[in-house]
Amino acid sequence: MRPLYQARSSTDKRRFHPLLGGTLGAMLLIVIALMFHDPYPQQGRIDNVATTRSAESAGSDWAAYGGSNAGQRFSSLDQINPDNVGKLSVAWEYHTGDLRDEDKDAGEYTFEATPLKINDRVYVCTPHNEVHALNPQTGQLAWKYTPEKKRSYLQQHQTCRGVTYYSAASSSTGQPQQPAQCAKRIITATADARLVALDADSGNLCSDFGSGGVIELSVNMGTIRPHALMQTSAPLIAGDLIVIGSSIMDNGYNDGNPSGVIRAYDVITGRLVWNFDPQNPDNTQPIAADQNYPQDTPVAWATLSADVKNGLVYVPFGNASPDETGTRRNPDSNTEQFRDALVALDLKTGALRWKFQTSNNDLWDRDNPSQPSLLDMGKDGNRQPAVILPTKVGNIFVLDRLTGESIVPVDQVSVRTEGGVEGERFAPTQPVSRLNFIPPVLTEKSMWGVTPFDQMACRIAYNTLRYDGNPWTPATESGSLIYPGNIGVFNWGSVAVDPDRQLLIAAPVRLAYVYNLIKRPAQAQEKRLFTQEGKPYWNENFDGDYAIRISRFASSLGIPCTAPPWGTMVGVDLTTGKTQWMRRVGTTKTSRPASCRDVFRLAFPWAWSPMAVRW
Repeated sequence: MRPLYQARSSTDKRRFHPLLGGTLGAMLLIVIALMFHDPYPQQGRIDNVATTRSAESAGSDWAAYGGSNAGQRFSSLDQINPDNVGKLSVAWEYHTGDLRDEDKDAGEYTFEATPLKINDRVYVCTPHNEVHALNPQTGQLAWKYTPEKKRSYLQQHQTCRGVTYYSAASSSTGQPQQPAQCAKRIITATADARLVALDADSGNLCSDFGSGGVIELSVNMGTIRPHALMQTSAPLIAGDLIVIGSSIMDNGYNDGNPSGVIRAYDVITGRLVWNFDPQNPDNTQPIAADQNYPQDTPVAWATLSADVKNGLVYVPFGNASPDETGTRRNPDSNTEQFRDALVALDLKTGALRWKFQTSNNDLWDRDNPSQPSLLDMGKDGNRQPAVILPTKVGNIFVLDRLTGESIVPVDQVSVRTEGGVEGERFAPTQPVSRLNFIPPVLTEKSMWGVTPFDQMACRIAYNTLRYDGNPWTPATESGSLIYPGNIGVFNWGSVAVDPDRQLLIAAPVRLAYVYNLIKRPAQAQEKRLFTQEGKPYWNENFDGDYAIRISRFASSLGIPCTAPPWGTMVGVDLTTGKTQWMRRVGTTKTSRPASCRDVFRLAFPWAWSPMAVRW
């Protein structure tokens, strides 16, 4: 038999085996098919006419993480419009110089910051929690705050998504405090769990805040394992209060994880004003100095939102660790009602006003990762105060923000509850909003590849995994296909809403993952089962019943087994709930392997953060 490849002599010509030619031909056909076929149409337009001018929208300043405390990611400025956006050019470029040290820093070292623009300054934070103040016209550095860098490769997240701003002169309470110093402040939270107040004009620490300008957020948290408590998202300032949750190491240990308490601090002094503890939700009085918050409660790591006029703070709680196994959960615990719940708290006291759970008994890491968006929905003077929350499953829940009642109907759909690991408890139903971008059901025929070989491998893998045809397939020891995976359809990028035209702009992601539960031997509760010494140990779930290995459902080439596009941008008319347009976003330029870059425009997203402007 002739070999597939033949050695060449000086007289030989290069030869191609017929099978190789067939493979190349098949790849060419795939390329052509991708160029002319798109399962997600791109056509469509927005015809809505602006009917109002929202007072909650950002204007010449972008003074909060989401533009304002309403989290709309919408600017009322109209200088950039559909006619000129394609003609924009770079005015200036600034490099922070904050780079990852491969020997000392976390593997998940990411620049995810949304800058603030206030008056004549732009403020942005870096992964190591540096704060840079820039001239918005030139990009020149005005000042820089550099905290002590506590580098560790065991850190799970090394990121800073934003800072927040306070001005005593424009306090929304109507009765501004007059601090002795730092009348304008930048508040930032660090990856090692500190809350820092800086003078917005100079970058100096505000010495009247906390202890020399710093509050240790580890206080009253009890014993904390190294790198278990962190801050990744921008704090909220509402009135004269800083309201903040926390982030923790996912699934490192089954027990002893830091509390998910929500705390409110006086923006001038740093005094603790109230605390909402999911284990003790009825007592929001500040905790005594010699007491600790109960551990192992749900956490809220995303940025919060606020309706100052109605005195409400909106907290998107996530899961409590561990995320993907609940064999040791107590279904009668107070904390269960706050697992994956959107919670409205009284701004002044922290008292619970209402709650809405976005998943039931979460076993998939379905944290609520997005900042809620607030707007008044409706037309012709018939307006209803709403809060919109996108989720990892792909739901977009639209609720009355004063009562928590659904504006867009929500159905409880039945799901399978059998076949999981011993001792696991499954909820018989899961909530599904009638406004959603839950990905379509996967089938063997929908498996994809850039060659017939990796497509076949994906089909084989599909048939070996448990998959119930919905996002709530239980994790198993043999392997389960979870679609969407724990990255989710929506993540920290949230959505944008145009309150004038009643439009929602979103960037749903469609990536599948494989979950494998690994039984922990009783005699090896703190033994690493699949991670290496010297590397982060999240998902090992030490002292638990099971560790959890999570991997992307992809071929040996590193390309997803599901067909592209893996990410889109969509526009939704909130008055009808209909998608008016959809467009692919992203390319293979940012994906792996490198040999596949720039071959196709396949839309490879991560956690997009849309923004809308008036036009």
